[in-house]
Amino acid sequence: MAGIKLSDKVQYRKEGEKGLLFIVSEDGDVKSVFLNETGRAIIELCDGNSSNDNIAEEVSKEFDISLEDVTSDVNEFIANLEKEGWLCNA
Repeated sequence: MAGIKLSDKVQYRKEGEKGLLFIVSEDGDVKSVFLNETGRAIIELCDGNSSNDNIAEEVSKEFDISLEDVTSDVNEFIANLEKEGWLCNA
């Protein structure tokens, strides 16, 4: 099963409990995006092996939130990153 991963134009760095994305545009500009703890957890699970469902399960466990409550948030977060071109299929 193929999962999702960061696109080649995105670099990730963990900052304490949070995270930071660096996105390089076509013209070479760099944009920084700060992630909260949940965003950091999702990004770290975008390893090319995990599906949205796998990621939601892990986030549910890590933050002790019901899978039902977290699934739509994870799917929305991932969809937004895919729309920006920051995530792609592995």
